[in-house]
Amino acid sequence: FSKLFVNMVKAGESGGFLEVILSRLVKYLQSSKEIRDFLVSVMIYPLILTAVSGASIVILVTFVIPRFAKIFSDMGQAIPLPTQIILNLSRYVRDYWWVGAGMLALLYFGLRVYNQDEERRFRWDRSKIQWPAVGNIIKKIEVARFARTLSTLLQSGVPILSALSLVREISQNLAVSRAIGNIHDRLREGKAVARTLEETGVFPPLAVHMINVGEETGRIEEMLTKVADTYEEDVQTTVKRFVSLLEPLIILVMGAVVGFIVISMLL
Repeated sequence: FSKLFVNMVKAGESGGFLEVILSRLVKYLQSSKEIRDFLVSVMIYPLILTAVSGASIVILVTFVIPRFAKIFSDMGQAIPLPTQIILNLSRYVRDYWWVGAGMLALLYFGLRVYNQDEERRFRWDRSKIQWPAVGNIIKKIEVARFARTLSTLLQSGVPILSALSLVREISQNLAVSRAIGNIHDRLREGKAVARTLEETGVFPPLAVHMINVGEETGRIEEMLTKVADTYEEDVQTTVKRFVSLLEPLIILVMGAVVGFIVISMLL
């Protein structure tokens, strides 16, 4: 069991409301699973489409075009530039595919080694939430997870400083995790939650404003739940739009590549 689970059960035992805590844990786990399953399900079709497209192009380049190359060489005539480009590409892919595979493997293990250092991983995670389009989705997912977890812990009677320490541990982005740690330190100094959230520069203005309203009215747990609901719905809407644009884009790119190959052969 995770630290989050253990600490919530501990709070329920000490307060004498274990049944309520377990019920809240069920709702928390269900909401977390729903958003995770949604992200996986909407990405299945684009991933399959990308894999099939890539496989089709590889088959064309490695098996189909070499047969045309022999015919062209027997003809003994000048070859147009587009056809020459495709023939050269086919030859390089067949003869030097291991170079590309080695570079991909090197890149993968290089990123693994790079992220083992905490400072380098922090810079990488901070850059991820600044990427165009995708970075905004990552930030919204992190904000929704932060709000949902903190709300569940506070409603379960866990003190806010202990709750923030737990939320910091389960955050998947080191930049967000450090921002939460900064909030924890500022709260110990007596500062308001919303003000410290704003100072981090990680949390969106809408989330900060909603939490500020909850803090001023004494309903911060309720407002955190609303923040989580708002950003989870926003993530689903944004991902749906992104995928709806991605699918035709993949088809268009594949069509353009295959079309270029076919036209190059016909020339």
